[in-house]
Amino acid sequence: KLLELTQVTLTPATNGVVVASCAIALGTLTSVTVSSLRQRQLVVRSCLNKEACEIAMLQSAINAMLGPPLNLAGAKKNKSLEWNPVMHLQALQLLREYCARVLTESSLLADASKLQEQCISETELMGILDAFRASEGIRAYTVCTLRDEATVRIAKLNDARSERLAYISTGFPFFHWVILALLAGSIALCFLIEVDQSEGRFLQERPGESIRLRIVFTLMSGAFSGLAALCADLNDPFRGSFNINSSTQQFARMVQVLGVEIDQIRSTLKRCRP
Repeated sequence: KLLELTQVTLTPATNGVVVASCAIALGTLTSVTVSSLRQRQLVVRSCLNKEACEIAMLQSAINAMLGPPLNLAGAKKNKSLEWNPVMHLQALQLLREYCARVLTESSLLADASKLQEQCISETELMGILDAFRASEGIRAYTVCTLRDEATVRIAKLNDARSERLAYISTGFPFFHWVILALLAGSIALCFLIEVDQSEGRFLQERPGESIRLRIVFTLMSGAFSGLAALCADLNDPFRGSFNINSSTQQFARMVQVLGVEIDQIRSTLKRCRP
């Protein structure tokens, strides 16, 4: 009677209600989780590429506006167009420090808690704008001052950096992963209860005759483990197989290029000293 009662009540309830509800919830949450984490990586990669382009444009503008003028005769007539190596050197140093900041924020060294606590506006970019206050000269090929040109580039850099840091520092809470684990564990528990309720074919009396059931349980456990590994891989944009470190390496090259330009300016200043 107990066996008949179990088959009449427990089996329909388990297969028709519990397993279906847990499977739908687990499938929906897993799909949303994987899609959100992958979209976060794509957005962070896009922001890094935008920042790299804007930094290159800002570097080009600094060299064009503060570097040695091509028309030396015009520079002698207009002193505002003369090369100011000190300001040029300061601007490139600040830009190199900003590139190093982006490289640190978008690598394995990044700490999400510290990124959330820092003030987003306090960067070397504001120092670059402050350094351009004394630069009011306009070169012949443009109608904008260096400060106006830099303001446009820095505004775009701030927008891209704010979006990048928002995606990096915002993730799923720990309770979200607990829910996924409980749902997967519930489905596995329902499977064990269902196949073992009548004759103990899976756990107790006759394990030798349950090879096919053990294969099915192994496949289910492997699928859950694979999904867990995929979510863990996608959860950190800078670790694992799905990482965006290739987009971050370009900032390391920018730091090296800016370092070479700074060394060239310093060597020029040493030669010009009496």
